[in-house]
Amino acid sequence: MEMRLKALRALQDLVIFTARPYVVRELPGWGRLFAAMVGDYQRNWFWAAAPIKTIRGKRHGYLMRLDLSKWAELLQNAAAMNMDEFISIIQKKNLRNSVFIDITASDAIAKTYPQLLQKSISVVACNKVACSSSYEYYKNLKDLAREFNALFLFETNVGAGLPVIGTLNDLLRSGDEVKRIEAVLSGTLNFVFNNYNGEKSFAKVVRQAQDEGYTEPDPRLDLSGIDVMRKIMILARSTGFKAVSTIMAFSNG
Repeated sequence: MEMRLKALRALQDLVIFTARPYVVRELPGWGRLFAAMVGDYQRNWFWAAAPIKTIRGKRHGYLMRLDLSKWAELLQNAAAMNMDEFISIIQKKNLRNSVFIDITASDAIAKTYPQLLQKSISVVACNKVACSSSYEYYKNLKDLAREFNALFLFETNVGAGLPVIGTLNDLLRSGDEVKRIEAVLSGTLNFVFNNYNGEKSFAKVVRQAQDEGYTEPDPRLDLSGIDVMRKIMILARSTGFKAVSTIMAFSNG
């Protein structure tokens, strides 16, 4: 048991870097996903030495080391949030090994990534907007991460966190060529089609999917096909293809 703990601690040092005893996490987003993440964070002692220093909601922000048992109360009573000010504070603190985790679906927040990467602040994005925007913007983010020795990770953009993008990257690095990808890309549509039988209204089934955490914050992104388009583009780009939305076509057949 002692050797096992020693091995885990050694691995932890590798993950959160020995140069500093913790990773600073900047977290924009306040909702069901954030609550789930905090719960997982609290249960997992492995990350106990990596305190969350900053969280931000749609209307409020909290900028200090947090007592996660009281995060909702602290954030509710915090001062009004200004995103530009939030980014400025992160940059001025200039703490090593900082990680900015975006668990929103916000266009505005996705546009702040260059400012962070240029300060060697790694970005981990659940948000699909940046990686499915113009190819030039996507490529710029990858280039900035490389230039400033930061990480730009977006594994959860496709496959609900399964190591799909990481696997594609490994294939390309080993010299393989990806010729075809087959996938069910919308958990929302899959849920709706499997549960809609005419007994409940379509709207109620969509609401159930939303309540159970399948949909985007705005379910219209799923139902319109925009979310699927974004995932296809991200997968294509992850294989080295310069995918843009103008060359994508959809069929309802």
